[in-house]
Amino acid sequence: MMTVVGLLLATTSLVYSPLCGAESTSKPVPVYFSLIISGGENGYRSSGGIPSIDMALDAVARTGILPGYNLTYKHIRNSKCTRTDSLDVFFKDTQLGAVPKIAVVGCGCSTATEPVAEISHYWNITHISFASALSSLSDRSRFRYYFRTTPSFANYAPAILGVLNNFNWKQLAFITQNQNLFLQILSDFEELKQNLVDGKTEVCCFDNHDIEMDSSIFEDNGDPVAAAIKIFDQGRFHLFVLNCYSKHARKIVCEALKRNFVYPHYGWIMFGWYPDKWWTEEVAGEHIDECSDEELETFMKRSRSLIIDFLPEPDDYYQTADAGISTDQFIKNYTQNLRDSEYIISTVYIIAFDTIWSLALMLNKTEEMRMSNVSKENSQLMNCSHLDGELVPLNEFNYSNAFMGCVMKENFHKVNFTGVSGPVRYDENGTIVYTRIRLSQYREEN
Repeated sequence: MMTVVGLLLATTSLVYSPLCGAESTSKPVPVYFSLIISGGENGYRSSGGIPSIDMALDAVARTGILPGYNLTYKHIRNSKCTRTDSLDVFFKDTQLGAVPKIAVVGCGCSTATEPVAEISHYWNITHISFASALSSLSDRSRFRYYFRTTPSFANYAPAILGVLNNFNWKQLAFITQNQNLFLQILSDFEELKQNLVDGKTEVCCFDNHDIEMDSSIFEDNGDPVAAAIKIFDQGRFHLFVLNCYSKHARKIVCEALKRNFVYPHYGWIMFGWYPDKWWTEEVAGEHIDECSDEELETFMKRSRSLIIDFLPEPDDYYQTADAGISTDQFIKNYTQNLRDSEYIISTVYIIAFDTIWSLALMLNKTEEMRMSNVSKENSQLMNCSHLDGELVPLNEFNYSNAFMGCVMKENFHKVNFTGVSGPVRYDENGTIVYTRIRLSQYREEN
């Protein structure tokens, strides 16, 4: 059995307020959001967050954050981690005749999230994701109503440079999948390296100016092994960055195993959000003739594999979150619920819970403002007062209500609470405020 041991490398508020005057009926009125996930078909799976979402919805109902309402989803849509499928299912959920959605939660991987996040504001709905880290998603001029509970990949390239500096390593090669998410990391590192050489970098403490690097890029439907061979055959690199989804990384590692690229002569840098046991056939969803699961596991535990992880986690797993549950108890409940479901665990399952809690708090604030008869002229609404529409009951919202859509966006920026993933609040670009990066390794348990 393997485990991960880690080292820490770096490191007006909206809270829950019950609506005393809200309309209440014996049967809460449903308020729907659009739920879009990535099911694993093209290398990334966020569907393991669905049990967490269901747990969060139960907690919202139990604590009475939205009295008179039942926050829920009507369908689980699969973006398949592609732009086309993501847009297709979004249009299905928001088409004429469909029940209006109060928000979008999704759409799984960054490739699927990017096109929907760029247009969702035209429906006047906020969009929040728990599995999309593409750094350009922080561009507010493009993604106007978009929020995320996962940090941006903007810190990933500096983290790699920090690893090189810490161990005094002077060379590495990127094996990169041709998607914006991974191309951006490669570009960020190349720019950072050049700025370091030119003395322009603002990243402190780096003195390794003589870094040799190379890269090989493969298409989504291309051959990751062929891209790796271009690097391996050079014979001058011993540190490799797996800059791709895990199902492709598995094939690359298999090729390295065949070449006996083992510790202490070779090392790997990989993402912390790869799924548990990502090298197995069950998780990858495909068979490799050349390498068994056991051989790949042995290879991983005997290699110098450095995992860079930046997903939020609490300082105290036993502290009770605002949802009334500790992180430790949440993980136990999630593990049990996962066993009873059809899903495979996703590394983002903890922040999936806080994503729904964020949404509920935002809607609570919006409904509270409506119940208080806050006028358009109120200073809290100055950014929205010029827009058409008005605050209406959540179940009466429609896509032409630009004013209410804007208010919901503004209220998202005020969200601030203690979640099961730790403190949750969003910066001016809609990204969760979290700056710690963890470095860990695979180790064999005794």
